[in-house]
Amino acid sequence: MDDGPRDMRGREFELLVETALFSILDIESVEREPRLRADVRPDLVAHLRNGRTAIIEVKLVTPATSVRLDQAADTLRHYREAYVGVFGMSDPAPQLVLVVSGVLAPERISDLLELGVDIVIDGPALRQAAPELPWPDPVAGKRRGTTDAVVFRNAQLIEKLRQVAPGRADWPAHQRTVQDILAAVLSPPLALPLSEHPNRSRVNRRDIIFPNYADHGVWKFLRDHYQAHYVVVDTKNYVGSIKKNDILQTANYLNAHGAGLFGIITCRNSGDRSADVTRREQWIVHRKLIIVLNDDDLKQMVSFASDGSDPAIVVRQKVEDFRLGF
Repeated sequence: MDDGPRDMRGREFELLVETALFSILDIESVEREPRLRADVRPDLVAHLRNGRTAIIEVKLVTPATSVRLDQAADTLRHYREAYVGVFGMSDPAPQLVLVVSGVLAPERISDLLELGVDIVIDGPALRQAAPELPWPDPVAGKRRGTTDAVVFRNAQLIEKLRQVAPGRADWPAHQRTVQDILAAVLSPPLALPLSEHPNRSRVNRRDIIFPNYADHGVWKFLRDHYQAHYVVVDTKNYVGSIKKNDILQTANYLNAHGAGLFGIITCRNSGDRSADVTRREQWIVHRKLIIVLNDDDLKQMVSFASDGSDPAIVVRQKVEDFRLGF
């Protein structure tokens, strides 16, 4: 289950990036994987014509979650610390540059800049700077039917999400908007969603359910390994973070004889510590896997869809982040 572009290997992509960066960053010379310490070797260190130095991290698989953005920024800061330890502090300090193969939503780029990354270069910027190079999936969007009309529709959906105010008053509008966004980016391969669907006793009424009949890719994997037969989505339009009780409510909707054991909570921000602990408990004790998608996650999924990439990359990385966090 590969979420990287076509079959390109990281080294091949890195060489393409190196070629494109000569024009993007106005590079004079570049070092590949210089050894700064025994265990510290950045992908590239570039010496620019303006006299500055750039430390460059190249990622074939685009980091799509906040956890992975934090990790990428932390890695670059670690490289700069090691570089300064070898060559001393320059004025100005070496620039930190992250290069990824896919598209990053503007909010993700802003997050990286706030985390101390100086320059972010994603797939569209690479293709624009060096269109003659054999970039991974340069026409992926056309093959997936990503027309200008679809891109415009996706932009409208994100604008609609921005206009929904957090809080109880706009709760119905938030649920409709989230359903429209997820339907636009996930159906197909998921079937069109069922809204406000009750169970037989009518005790539980699930906000959104996506039947999962996918025969390949992320969703088939989630059905086969996490019983995601029906993807239950619970929407929360809170001003603040979701909490323990919200996780328990979603967990109550999940069972092996019904919808399955995989659920998604969408919220405006994130979960607090009690929510994180409860998600872990639900997985350990009941094998119920619940991931949380906030506004920025939804925007990244839309960005992927508009560029022709698979929006389920965000879901896959959320699951990976959760499992590897144990």
